[in-house]
Amino acid sequence: NGLFCDGIETCDVLLGCQAGVPEGCDDLVACTADTCTEALGCVNTADNAACDNGLFCDGAETCDPNAGCILASDPCPGQLCDETSGTCVGCVFDTDCDDGVACTLDTCNALTDSCEHTPSNTACDNGLFCDGTETCDAILGCQAGATVDCNDGVACTVDSCDETLDVCDHALNDAVCANGLYCDGVEVCDALLGCQAGAAVDCDDGVGCTTDTCSEATTSCGSVANDAACDNGLFCDGMETCDATFDCQAGTAPDCTGASDQCNVGVCDDFVDACVAEPVFDGTACDDGDTCFGDTCQAGACTPAYCGPPPPAAPIGLVSEIGERTALAWEPNTEPNLSGYNVNRSSASGGPYTQVATLLTASQFEEFPPPGFYCYVVTAENTSGGESGYSNEACGNVFGGG
Repeated sequence: NGLFCDGIETCDVLLGCQAGVPEGCDDLVACTADTCTEALGCVNTADNAACDNGLFCDGAETCDPNAGCILASDPCPGQLCDETSGTCVGCVFDTDCDDGVACTLDTCNALTDSCEHTPSNTACDNGLFCDGTETCDAILGCQAGATVDCNDGVACTVDSCDETLDVCDHALNDAVCANGLYCDGVEVCDALLGCQAGAAVDCDDGVGCTTDTCSEATTSCGSVANDAACDNGLFCDGMETCDATFDCQAGTAPDCTGASDQCNVGVCDDFVDACVAEPVFDGTACDDGDTCFGDTCQAGACTPAYCGPPPPAAPIGLVSEIGERTALAWEPNTEPNLSGYNVNRSSASGGPYTQVATLLTASQFEEFPPPGFYCYVVTAENTSGGESGYSNEACGNVFGGG
């Protein structure tokens, strides 16, 4: 019939003309609308709606006339897609926010629909004190801490870090302070002040006259006796010496007997540092070996009384009555040339005596001296001036006089 779209008519020998099969124009592409027009023939029009699966997040599907439905590209490049709201968002769940940095806390902020990555230093803590505090870097992850500085600035301490107690230890090391010397003592380490000088070795042996020293060579103390330390500056008590154990020892006094004679006693004089002759009491009997008589010591020299007839014998039998006064009596001498008696008095037994009566003719004497203790001796004198030695001595206390 000259039409394309109703197909090709055919002639049946019995039935006559038969209608053709309408042209379907099916291109076998599901998303195309297939139509036939007499003017254009078959027309296959792409229908995107035929490809729409009703989901937002997989994008808007399109229809390709040849390939059929084509999947769309990501509607939210660089973001997440929320199918519920049909919008692009930064995140939906916390798990959407993993930044690959282990020490950050990755969370989704529901208010801003964005990821937040908060560094957590705790996540980096290795539980050790001495290697310092680890920190979290939002980009680089866990960063090592600075090692704990245990240096206390004290040279003689051994500084270390104690993981058990989480503290710094500063052990004292006296050996660092040792100067290798013995005599200045043992140096020690003070935790705050550093090396401290030791106390010098005390070498005092308790003996005052020794010179005490400390020897570095032998690392020991030594003591040397020093006689000079004992010298008291006196000559007459001898030379003092130092005994290393018993301290200063007295010296031996010099022997001054060589300076002695009948009228002198050898004594030691510290003023001249020598032995000197000290005269005995004047009147002390002596004998110079000549033919004179009545030798007595006078100013340290043996001096004769006279060189004539022999002197009388010393009076004997001197007795006394001493109380309110002194009364003396003695036996008379019998020498024909007797001139008289001399009475001598002293305030101490043995003299020295002072003459209180001269050439008494009687063998008795009386006086009233002031109260006190007195001793008397009597001598006899002849007409030539020769005088005897002393009689026996009579002593007593006078307690009243007139």
